Amino acid sequence: MTVFLKLIISRCFTITCARTSAFLSRRILSARCLRFVAIEMKRNSYNRKRHGVSKFRVLIIDDDRDFLNDLSLLLAPFFQILTSSSSRAGMSRLVRKKPDCLLLDINMKQFFAHDPSLEGLAFLKEMRDNPSYSEVSATPVILISSSSSHTRPNNVAEYGANAFFPKPLDIDKLVDKIMELCNGTN
Repeated sequence: MTVFLKLIISRCFTITCARTSAFLSRRILSARCLRFVAIEMKRNSYNRKRHGVSKFRVLIIDDDRDFLNDLSLLLAPFFQILTSSSSRAGMSRLVRKKPDCLLLDINMKQFFAHDPSLEGLAFLKEMRDNPSYSEVSATPVILISSSSSHTRPNNVAEYGANAFFPKPLDIDKLVDKIMELCNGTN
């Protein structure tokens, strides 16, 4: 019988993983704990069978470098991960690399918007509406934010996004949604 343990690591992630004696015997701080969980997820056949091994490329744009590194580490067993810590560099990377899915933080430093709390939404509008970005305008987008005041799951489509995930992120649900969007079954 496998027992699953739900972990809340910092305020950004919720992870469900098999409880192992190795995990329970470790008292690890955030970064080391995330690495351990990522290694366990790679080794865990449950996750491989559930999600399969994917060559989908996912671009994560978030100005919080710690969050960016941690999320990259957690998603790396399932996807090829590209990252950007600013909206300007993110747009450039989006056009050059043409990822299969985009994870976009709503609150970032200003470039496209006058209000930093709406930068991700302005980025998304620019990506969808500007003819210069027509090659990537159909890329599926998942909005992420620690504040759900701007976006609710029921009005995410009006912004041109495919989904919204509040922080803390549920990694299992996020992986499922990315796979669904990349496979075109949304």
